[in-house]
Parts: sequence; structure tokens; C-alpha cells
Amino acid sequence: MKKKYFIRIIGIIVMVMFICVTVHASVEEKDNQLTLPWDEFRELLPLDKDEVVLSMETFQKLLVYTGIKVKPEYTLNQGHVVLTKDEFKKFVASMKPLEESAVIIPPFDYLITKAVYKGNMKETYMSFTGRFNLQVLKNDKYLKIPLLPQHIALEDITVNNKPALVVSENNFHHIVLSEKGDYTATVAFAIKTSVKKGMNRIQLPIQQTPITLLNLELHSNDIDIEIPEAHQLLSTVKDNKTMVTANIPPNRSINIQWKKRIAPSEKIPPKIYSEIFHLMSIDDDALKINTEVKYNILHSEIESVQLQMPDDVNILKVSGDGVGEWQEMLKNDQRLIYVPFRFWM
Repeated sequence: MKKKYFIRIIGIIVMVMFICVTVHASVEEKDNQLTLPWDEFRELLPLDKDEVVLSMETFQKLLVYTGIKVKPEYTLNQGHVVLTKDEFKKFVASMKPLEESAVIIPPFDYLITKAVYKGNMKETYMSFTGRFNLQVLKNDKYLKIPLLPQHIALEDITVNNKPALVVSENNFHHIVLSEKGDYTATVAFAIKTSVKKGMNRIQLPIQQTPITLLNLELHSNDIDIEIPEAHQLLSTVKDNKTMVTANIPPNRSINIQWKKRIAPSEKIPPKIYSEIFHLMSIDDDALKINTEVKYNILHSEIESVQLQMPDDVNILKVSGDGVGEWQEMLKNDQRLIYVPFRFWM
């Protein structure tokens, strides 16, 4: 059986047509390229004629797919385009491959455009579901896309509701994709809570995405919650549960802390006891002092403290559990350090 071969022609391929030919070639379009049957292409090769004859359809496709804007001089004969040998050579010389102007290389292999994290409070941990909107811009290439740090134990991960191909390396869990298009990756995982001085804390690692949303469900109706990174934090109570929504700017993690709200009672002035410890070190030109103040607060909570400081001391840093943005102030000719707390102490 005679084999039928096809030769792909992209713009400049017709350079072999520097010959004088009369032919009626049929052109087939496939994947932005042109193909000719081998028998028809072979008929273009004889050099014993002074004219090239193409069908109008073929001629128009050559103009479009090779970027020719100025048509060569030609005549029509029974609906076919007739070019002289010289005009056909000029026509071929002015052609350029379509790929030079039509192929656009994307600036990124992939994009993670949006992430939504939903958390549900349990007794000693919080279960999360993360949904990531992905756009793969490269085709015919395997891409490893990081979603979560490797220290997080995954429960399940899917892409477009199908089991995902996952690899863990370089401190991240990656999904593997190979085709261009839009994807939705869904990851189920859990994070253990830590309790410190009545506050429950979770640090949730996240991807830096343009849109990051956080939804939490806490199984209590008397909870105070704080998310320092959050914008537009909203907390509502429904069916004896606290529902929290927040909009997070691009970040690497979300710090979530909450505690049980204290029932209102008769206001009793707080009674405060403190212990002060100093650690001094002597340098060549200065005396450095690290002072630790421990408070014991009775009866009621407080939201800040004030410390009186000598005039000849430079304050380098104030830090501690729940300490907010401290500042110096002058009150009644006394130098004070005002230290607010991020939550009631």
C-alpha cells in the first residue's frame, strides 16, 4: 500500500518553490500550521514552467498564515491565482513564519489567584479545609505547585474533585499538573491548638495570594477572638456558635487566638502585685540592664500598665506576652512608659 506523507509548511517552507510551476494545491489547516499531501507537494518541484498557479483559497491562507500584508502582483485564470516566476520568488522572500509574531510566552508558569481557608474548632485542634484557585499558563510541562508547608499533616488533597498527584520536597507539599487551564485544589488538614494563660493559639501557614479569605466556626457563643493580620474582621453568633470571617492581605501566616469571654460581674478595683528582676552587664561605654516585671493581678482585669523610668536611661525594647505598641510619655514631670496589652490581663 502506498504511504501518504504530509509535509508541514510554516511560512518560509515555500522557499523551495523558487521554481516555475502550474499546480492546483489543496492546503489543510491544523494547529495553526499548513500541510500538503506529498503527491501534490511533489508536483511543485518541476522547473520547466514559467508560472505558478494556486487556488484562491490556498493563496489567501498563505497570506494569512505567513503574515503577508502586501499582496504580490498576480492574475486570475478561471478562479485561480497565477504568478510569474519572478513574482512568486518575491512572494516567498517576503514571507516569515507565523511563530515570530503570534507566539506569546507567558510571564509565569502558574498563578495562585485566590485562597479560602475554613476552620472548625475541635477540643484540642482545629480542622481546616483550604481551597486554592490555580491557573496553569504553561502547556506540555510538568509543574510542581507548592500549597502548604511540609510539617502540616494532610488528611486529603484533590484537584477538580479528583485525587491529586502530590509530592513533598523542599519543605512544601506540592501538587503536580501538566496541562494548561484553570484548577481548584482542595486540601484537608488539622493544626493542634496551644493554650497559654487562658488564650488558645494557632499559627496557620498560608500562601501569599492576592485574595485570602478566612472563615472560622468556634463551638461557643461567648468567645473573644483576635486575628492581628485580619482586615474586615467580623464575628457573629449563630446557633450557640461563633462564626468568624476575615479578609487577609498577602502574608505567610495567620495568627489566630481566642479565649472564653468572662461573664460580667460587679466591678471590683484590681489589686496588682509585682516582682522586679534586674540583670546588669557592664560594657566599655555603657551599663546595660534587662529588667523583668512579673505582675499578679487580682479581682479585675487591666488593659495597660505604666512604668516610671529615670531620665538618664535609654529604653531599647519592651516585649512580653500580649504586649502591644508601647510608648514613652511625660506626665506630671515624670517620665513614664505606657505598655498596653493586646488582651485583658
